[in-house]
Amino acid sequence: MFNLNTSISTSKTVAIATFATLLLSGITAQTAMAETKADSKVVVAAASADPEFAKLDANGNGKVSLKEAAKDKGVASVFDAIDANKDGDITAEEHAAYKAASAAPAAPVAEPAPAK
Repeated sequence: MFNLNTSISTSKTVAIATFATLLLSGITAQTAMAETKADSKVVVAAASADPEFAKLDANGNGKVSLKEAAKDKGVASVFDAIDANKDGDITAEEHAAYKAASAAPAAPVAEPAPAK
């Protein structure tokens, strides 16, 4: 009843499947690269939003190295504390988090109970 055309060779089928896989992989890679590029623009935009951070980031890559931080003795002296992930660079997010934590008022210290 049904006449299936099985004249397509196995090697052609494999070649078509491989091509389709590579094509889809290429599209996925392009999407990932585009998302990474967009993410890096967001990081650089966040870095430029804080003038203090932007001043430290001499090369404009969105990160402050120890060499860049050396021009501000205050930042250089606490570089390791600011660099939360210990990768050798301070990001805009790490800088902002450190500034926020430093600006937060200290918790009140409980006074000892009067002696009886």
